[in-house]
Amino acid sequence: MLTLLAKAAIYRPDYDAKTAPQMPQETLRKLHTISPEHYESYHALVNWLPGEENQVHPNYIQTLTLPMQLSMMTQTPFPFKALGLVHLANRINVFELPKKDDTLELNTYFGRIYSHKRGYVFEIHSDASKQGTVALKATSYYLARTRKVLFEEGLSKFTDATLLQNCTLTPEVVANSTRITKLNFSENIGRKYARVSGDYNPIHLWPLTSRLFGFKRAIAHGMYSHALALSALQRSHQIDLRTNVSIKALFKQPIVLPVDVECTVKACKDNSLDFSLFSEKPSAHHRFNPHLIGCITPLEK
Repeated sequence: MLTLLAKAAIYRPDYDAKTAPQMPQETLRKLHTISPEHYESYHALVNWLPGEENQVHPNYIQTLTLPMQLSMMTQTPFPFKALGLVHLANRINVFELPKKDDTLELNTYFGRIYSHKRGYVFEIHSDASKQGTVALKATSYYLARTRKVLFEEGLSKFTDATLLQNCTLTPEVVANSTRITKLNFSENIGRKYARVSGDYNPIHLWPLTSRLFGFKRAIAHGMYSHALALSALQRSHQIDLRTNVSIKALFKQPIVLPVDVECTVKACKDNSLDFSLFSEKPSAHHRFNPHLIGCITPLEK
């Protein structure tokens, strides 16, 4: 994994900015048998209670496919620099959570590309299948920042509403939601999560390395904070995440370490649930720092 991170640091795309960017069409495939040791380490860190069936956390598959994703983003014809990409959002469609002793077929491939006010947003998909049947499909949305978007014709524009069309849990109404728990993010949690996930992005490790990218202190991994929120929902019996749910989340303001963060929920129509992570601040005009806003909806069978 560290070799891939080094490749990401030096990768320079062979892309002519005079033409519209195109995402590669390749798919990486891998058979993977879940390691008991890795399973235990990851799930202990994100506070997941697997239940009697020992099903994995919904975010776990993306941890397994991270090396595959990074490999695809560090070789031609990937059109953007791999270092400096911003993880904006995430969607996970759970058909049936895999179990800890499953052998999975993992597939990773690129999806759509969107225009954005700060550049281009692209999708990268990660599927996990058991015996030919897709058990879980995860999609990450990454922003590739550019000085100017030259080619918007034919591209949909990516905004918050692209993913969370019906989500109502915004910072303005978060006070009307239910606070279910307070989550502690310690100063060294970025290093702990990096050892389990393989994501050694320097913005998560030390204050010194994060300053190189404009942060005063290290910030938490978005997928770690997302995983903690889902674990909190599961532990409080707010919703069943094991089958036929779609989990969507937007990463907003970074979680600067160390800090305590509130996790809230709000029941909505059609058996859906909005959730958020936020921290309070003393300003009278803006009481909340929103870190993550998401919703969980039933998946059509």
